Amino acid sequence: MADVRSTVTTPIASDFAIGAAVDNVGTPIVVDRVAGTAYILDSTDTVTALTGGGGAPVGAEYIVGALDGSLTNERLVTDTATLTWDLTTPGQAKANVVSTRAIGVTFDGGGSAITALSKADVRVPYAATITAVTMLADQVGSIVVDIWKDTYAAFPPTVGDSITAAAKPTITADDQSVDTTLVGWATAITANDCLRFNVDSCATITRCTLILTVTS
Repeated sequence: MADVRSTVTTPIASDFAIGAAVDNVGTPIVVDRVAGTAYILDSTDTVTALTGGGGAPVGAEYIVGALDGSLTNERLVTDTATLTWDLTTPGQAKANVVSTRAIGVTFDGGGSAITALSKADVRVPYAATITAVTMLADQVGSIVVDIWKDTYAAFPPTVGDSITAAAKPTITADDQSVDTTLVGWATAITANDCLRFNVDSCATITRCTLILTVTS
């Protein structure tokens, strides 16, 4: 085989690598390791440079998380409320669809006002973030519910595991409430965490549904 460096019009300026056995079978590729340029080596030892910039295909497009002026045909991906991008693994662009779900419990006093210290438990099988809490009652009244969270292994959660800080889900002289600010809340849920909903106090209301809106 002829010396590749002597047959290319613009000599390869550094050591080269051959991507397939040069035995006149197939189309071996020669790569300039410094310049990043690729060349086709045919059966007559003729070298032809590949076009497209550094061996990239002509018209190649680049998915990036931040614009890079040294690239052409960049396609910038950005997170939205329903879609996030994971570019942490080289050579991969992973799209994560954000789902909105609901986690709900209902307290029923059987015709009487709901009793304080009534409890309901839920195991959440997926990781999520709490974004809102809604309470719907059967009649005008008042109720306060605390939410405790712990791992499945540490079940049951206790008052020391409260996630609501000073902003417990509350209805005051009404039949409904919604809170989307969740001031002071620990909103992260790990897969298989257990939530315990505990009625701190209640007046008049005999049935109340509490709904957590979560994203995952």
